[in-house]
Amino acid sequence: MTRFARGLLGLGLACLAMGALGIWAGNLRAANSDEKNAADMVEKLKSSAVNDQDQAALALANIEALDPKALKPVVPSPAKLLEDAGKGESSAHRRHVVADILSSIGPDAKVATKPLTELLKDENARVRSSAAYALGSIGPDAKMATKPLTELLKDEDIRVRSGAAVALFKIKPDAESEQTAVKVLCEALKDKDDFTRTGAVNSLGKMGPKAKAALPDLKAVVKQGGMAAYYARDAIAKIERSESKGKPGPKK
Repeated sequence: MTRFARGLLGLGLACLAMGALGIWAGNLRAANSDEKNAADMVEKLKSSAVNDQDQAALALANIEALDPKALKPVVPSPAKLLEDAGKGESSAHRRHVVADILSSIGPDAKVATKPLTELLKDENARVRSSAAYALGSIGPDAKMATKPLTELLKDEDIRVRSGAAVALFKIKPDAESEQTAVKVLCEALKDKDDFTRTGAVNSLGKMGPKAKAALPDLKAVVKQGGMAAYYARDAIAKIERSESKGKPGPKK
């Protein structure tokens, strides 16, 4: 290789390195921005002004949807976050959002197991459902919630029953809880609300091959169209792909 060629190669590598550094720096700035915004919104959630609380709840919901990791550093006390969310129907939306935030934190939110369990008795169905999903995200450490979650399997709202069934499966993943989760989620697939069906679709997809019995119902959702149908295709692929991986290959 000539000296000129080596020079061009070195220049090219340097440009690539600078480009990669620029992308890394941009991602770091974006991450820091999300964390700062999340921290500001957590503080705003404590405001006595209802409008401020609602704005903070919506902003945190958006951050949680786009970048859940940005929330973890700014939620040092999950139980305190729930306390600041308020009580009564007027603050139900905030409690729902906070429970969703704790759900994204997962097992690290186990210190909030008790207040989340208390939320299972909330008058608002969305709050009960979100609390159930949050307890499921905590996993086995949320076993103290098993009894009230089991009682919620009889709730009149399918969203609540779905959340309870998924939570019980995640807390104690045995054959019984698996069968119950699939059964209840398949019921939710027949709901008129597209968002409810979509939530059930995504939960079944996350169960992988254990949700094999739900394939006929998922394929029926695809034929119906809408948002749930879009995600149902992905859930079907996950279940069938995971199932095929577990099968032994042909004998040689």
